[in-house]
Amino acid sequence: MVPPPPPPADAHPHRPFPTEDLPSSLSPTEEKIRKDPDRPAGDGDVAPSRVGHERRGLLTDDGENGECRPAEIHEDEIPPLPALNSSLVMLVVTSSAAGFLFGYDTGVVSGALPSIRHFLHLSPVQEEAVVSSTVAACFLFSLIGGHANNTYGRRPVVLTAAAIFFVGAVSMGVAPSFGWLVAGRTVVGAGVGLSSLTAPMYVAECAPSAVRGRLVTGVSAMITVGQVTAGIVAGLLTGKDGGWRYMLGLATVPSAVMGIGFFFLPESPRWLAASGRTAEASAVLTKLHGPTPTAAAELSSVLAAVEFDRDPAHPVGPLRALVSAVSDPPTSRALRLGCGLMALQQLCGINTVMYYAANIYEAAGFGESAAVWLSAATALAQAVGVIGSMLLVERAGRRILVLCSLAGVAVSLLGLGFSFRMARVSSGMVTVASDECSSQPALVWSGITETCYDCVGINECGYCGGLCVEGDETVVFGDDACPAEAEWAFDACDNPNGWMSVVFMVLYLLSFGMGMGGMPWTITSEIYPRQHRSVANSLSVATNWLGNLIVSATFLTISGPGALTAQGAFWLYGCIAMLGFLWLYYALPETKGKSLEEIEELFRRPGDDGDDGMNESQGGSLCEERELL
Repeated sequence: MVPPPPPPADAHPHRPFPTEDLPSSLSPTEEKIRKDPDRPAGDGDVAPSRVGHERRGLLTDDGENGECRPAEIHEDEIPPLPALNSSLVMLVVTSSAAGFLFGYDTGVVSGALPSIRHFLHLSPVQEEAVVSSTVAACFLFSLIGGHANNTYGRRPVVLTAAAIFFVGAVSMGVAPSFGWLVAGRTVVGAGVGLSSLTAPMYVAECAPSAVRGRLVTGVSAMITVGQVTAGIVAGLLTGKDGGWRYMLGLATVPSAVMGIGFFFLPESPRWLAASGRTAEASAVLTKLHGPTPTAAAELSSVLAAVEFDRDPAHPVGPLRALVSAVSDPPTSRALRLGCGLMALQQLCGINTVMYYAANIYEAAGFGESAAVWLSAATALAQAVGVIGSMLLVERAGRRILVLCSLAGVAVSLLGLGFSFRMARVSSGMVTVASDECSSQPALVWSGITETCYDCVGINECGYCGGLCVEGDETVVFGDDACPAEAEWAFDACDNPNGWMSVVFMVLYLLSFGMGMGGMPWTITSEIYPRQHRSVANSLSVATNWLGNLIVSATFLTISGPGALTAQGAFWLYGCIAMLGFLWLYYALPETKGKSLEEIEELFRRPGDDGDDGMNESQGGSLCEERELL
């Protein structure tokens, strides 16, 4: 790798690059900053996002009326996607370990839960606690992570997350009791919360604009790779003595890889520039983008943004930073979109499918081993969808992928609910039921035991030959006896329509992976202004984990026969997906091909505080790149 050129002896520390040979890379505002780095932003300046548009030739001014219009760009003038050098590839691969850890933890608990339930004799409430303890810790530490990222940088936070995850994985693997297991799951959640916040933001701040969406989506794609890997591991170890311990303990491997890899990675150049360490920022950009004018132009854009919104009274405490972010109008608008996207991702029910996939397949009539393997196979559908989104994100754009994904998610959730309706009505009819098995509390149906599906939903009741009587997994209690030719069904009934659940589950995960799997992480890593990026990302990721916590802690309850039933739960998630589609159709702009500084302009409106120098009365022209439809 060719080292960056040394700065001239008289160069200002904010301009380590010699820019005299790059006149076309600097806008008028940037030229003023180059000549006088300490000057405040003022009349005639344009916003950093406008700087980026001018530099890339996307906007041109009309000298007569001061308005701006898109510049004409011929197809043969559009530059090809830049090649990725080895340093950038290493950065993305190592950062992807954070996504893999997230996915592995999600997938492995689904496969391990049936074995843990039998080994530790867990109740449904305890099962929800095993799952939701991790999610609760993720929520808390994603909030803490915003201030940590601002104060210490992206790299130290990820290194800390890797160490925490390693300790938690060891604790889960040796857990002798329910309480110990929940403690280990909580420690793991702290690591996942920090890394899931930081890794996408880190990649977004390091990647070239032309490939940023693809690279950040690649980190999200590793979530599904982790889920598929966990499913395969769970399938291989199910039924083995202590198999669930190995499933959980093997998470130490990717956490060690992430920690070792990040030890050799640089800090985010945007964080370095914002901290006044511009010489280091220029060296990192040159290393990642190559010693080309692109790196100099990128640094110029970053420094222009830093200088433009530099405020000597900028809040440093976490509470003051939070208040500053939510009270800033452009950031507040971006937060509504980002937090809404993250909440919608979870309220569509994705992690009910991932955490409880084996339970869902068991309820659909499959045995424990078959349910675990089906969980792994259907998780592959989401991986295929996310890979498809990686290939299309810089062509089709973020917006179209999200909307198409939500449409497919809504249809498949409605179909999944219908498959459970068919599982009930097509199961064997009950002709005789013991007193204890004749009915159960119900909210949206009668509660009277009419079918095998109703019967096995009652604790300690099973079905055979038209009878619903008390028993356990192997025998019938009391004097009741099954007909000689009848099979005893305790956990699940024969379901001739079980294929419907598999088909709609695959369609759901494929549709989700195409957009809602990775795009919320990609979009939220792009839309926040630099000065509020860490805090705003912290809030949006915390919203994601809060939604995850709500869904994962309530699914077994609301899908039970005493609440909405399985079909009602999936129909509820489907309705949420449809409402989300309608909202995002009007609220979601396109960010494809724009630099982070340019995207800031999408959320600005005339009259926003701090918009001096961006309106016509002060010599600048306000170019609104808002693609809301």
